[in-house]
Amino acid sequence: MQAIAHSGSNTRSQVVRVLAVTVPVIWIAVALLHPQELTAGSAGTWLTVHFAQLALAPLVGLAMWTLIGPLQGASASVARVALFLWIAWFSAFDAIAGIATGVLQNEGFGDVAKLLFQHQTVGGEFSLLGSVAHPMWIVVAVAAGLSLRRNGARPITWWAMFVSALFAAHAGPIAVVGLAGLSVAIWSQGSLAKAGENLRDRLPHSAEP
Repeated sequence: MQAIAHSGSNTRSQVVRVLAVTVPVIWIAVALLHPQELTAGSAGTWLTVHFAQLALAPLVGLAMWTLIGPLQGASASVARVALFLWIAWFSAFDAIAGIATGVLQNEGFGDVAKLLFQHQTVGGEFSLLGSVAHPMWIVVAVAAGLSLRRNGARPITWWAMFVSALFAAHAGPIAVVGLAGLSVAIWSQGSLAKAGENLRDRLPHSAEP
């Protein structure tokens, strides 16, 4: 019975790991579709991409939690707090600089969309929201990478986590590299945990009194 329960736990862990890796892979496709600029011709794709990002942001948070949730130490705490802040600020940034401007452009208010995008508080060009949201992911990646290293993760895991800092760009080839790093970090850390479980299964168990 114990073996069956353990097998079920392993299966659930594998499913969670696959789902966690899938999220950044999906965002890679979204990042490559992201238009370089908002125009009347690109408004439809622009809206699709930013709605997708709004849905994916909390899922990236959950995927990251599979990595940093169990970790101990100050850097792990920093990563967890920064992750919540990134989800909040990036979602607000995406909703305004992405979705709101896209709707305005799609409805024929291109000048208003441009004005909103250039707004110094909520827009897309060096605004307050963007200036907090994007660097916040760098804090997440660096703190998580340091925590993974200090908690004994393999070098490939914490190096990949450091590479994921490039996801701060959120779109384009640079973000794709960062998302690939995040996928590798999640998968390699899960593989290490699975190897440890398999090793424990092969070890002789002490007889119960």
